[in-house]
Amino acid sequence: MFPILTGLTLVSTFLLLLIAIEQHMEKTLLDRKRAGIAHLRRTTELMISLQQHRGMANSCLNGDATFRTRLPTVQTNIEQQLQAIVPLAVGNVDAHARQLSRWHVIHDSWQELKRGLFDLSPAESFAAHTRIIREVLYLMEEAADCSGIVFDPDPSNQLMAAILVRRLPELIEQIGQGRGLGAGVIAAGKCPPVSRIKLAFLAHRIDFLLNETEAALRELPSPAGRKLQAGLKDCRDSTRQFVNLLNGRVIQPAHIDLKLKPYFAEATRAIEANIALIDQLADTLHSLFAVQIGDLARPNRYAPLLPAAISTAFVLVPLTWLLP
Repeated sequence: MFPILTGLTLVSTFLLLLIAIEQHMEKTLLDRKRAGIAHLRRTTELMISLQQHRGMANSCLNGDATFRTRLPTVQTNIEQQLQAIVPLAVGNVDAHARQLSRWHVIHDSWQELKRGLFDLSPAESFAAHTRIIREVLYLMEEAADCSGIVFDPDPSNQLMAAILVRRLPELIEQIGQGRGLGAGVIAAGKCPPVSRIKLAFLAHRIDFLLNETEAALRELPSPAGRKLQAGLKDCRDSTRQFVNLLNGRVIQPAHIDLKLKPYFAEATRAIEANIALIDQLADTLHSLFAVQIGDLARPNRYAPLLPAAISTAFVLVPLTWLLP
């Protein structure tokens, strides 16, 4: 009798241990995904500030001092955002070395750019800003990969993560380049052939990325897909309005009569609409991961183990009858 009881105890203990290990592993993975979303929010803020600085600097270097007094405020924001990203990179043990190295590249490049900004030509400044922003985009992708967001087993979560990490940041960067390059053209009062080609390419690229994002979001099932439709509409309307302004008032006219502030404001509205959609996606994923963490503690989650335990008991208990 006692050997059988001992066996039952060992089996029960083993099952409980498996449950505890599974709970701990799944919670760790979900916590890492939520931390990854926090990292994405921070890096998105940094990307937006760098884009804003690029556009303002380009207009200043092209002879328009409209934004000259605002540059120090944007620079302070960038410094604070860079410092806020460090703990997130250090706290992610799996990606510590790679993300911290990327952060150092961004930090050092930014410091060099800020020090020598007004010694650069408009083209040099624009290129230097864009290289740093590209590094930030790489940092976002690394954070998402290391946190496991893009590898979620749920296809809908995977799709939302891909839009959040790759499509929308790239769309925002193309709008940001259009804002920055267009600001320089408006400040100079003319659109040279090279700038016209670049801006036409950006307008085409923005349209392409917007259509791609719309198509991806339509694949999402309800309720997540339905909740995101309002944000998608704002994103689409604001982005296309900016593209129309870029084509009609900057690229096509022989003489540019558009003022800098309205142009900058229109581009900023398009960027903010896309940021709002990013926030919606991040909130949706964060909530889903929080619900999954809550589900780990529910007893019915382990209901499939009950038949196995009962079957084991039916096999072992009758054996006690055979013992003396």
